[in-house]
Amino acid sequence: MSLSFLLLLLLSHLILSAWARGEKRLVPKGQPGPAATARNPGGASSSWSSRSTTSSSSSSASSSPAASLGSQGSGLEQTSFQWSPSGRRTGSLYCRVGIGFHLQIYPDGKVNGSHEANMLSILEIFAVSQGIVGIRGVFSNKFLAMSKKGKLHASARFTDDCKFRE
Repeated sequence: MSLSFLLLLLLSHLILSAWARGEKRLVPKGQPGPAATARNPGGASSSWSSRSTTSSSSSSASSSPAASLGSQGSGLEQTSFQWSPSGRRTGSLYCRVGIGFHLQIYPDGKVNGSHEANMLSILEIFAVSQGIVGIRGVFSNKFLAMSKKGKLHASARFTDDCKFRE
């Protein structure tokens, strides 16, 4: 299978699973929950530790709350994204099928996967209309797009190729 198809499959699954769960938030131990964040708006914005994380099925016996959430048999798993004040979700998309990779968007327009999370893998997902989302690389400031042939690339402008169905 091509990398483009796998990335599309990954994105579709992550978006649908987050929507189906109703965006339940997981809060790591020692960090304030949503109620505390509402009282202290700057509390959660200074830390990236609450961005999207995943766990492999071999660690499902661990005490981590992320290990017990998600579809264990699918090979794809995502916890919550960090919500920004504008209503956009910021996090990273991870596929643990095979050797696993984080989706990353380069400033030159290249899109690929990396085994390690980095600045290029921090993404922002935002609603365009009902059931339609856009994905922007925070560091590269480029939008994820897919050509008519199914090839992923980054676009400086938000076009129809940048719209993905939820």
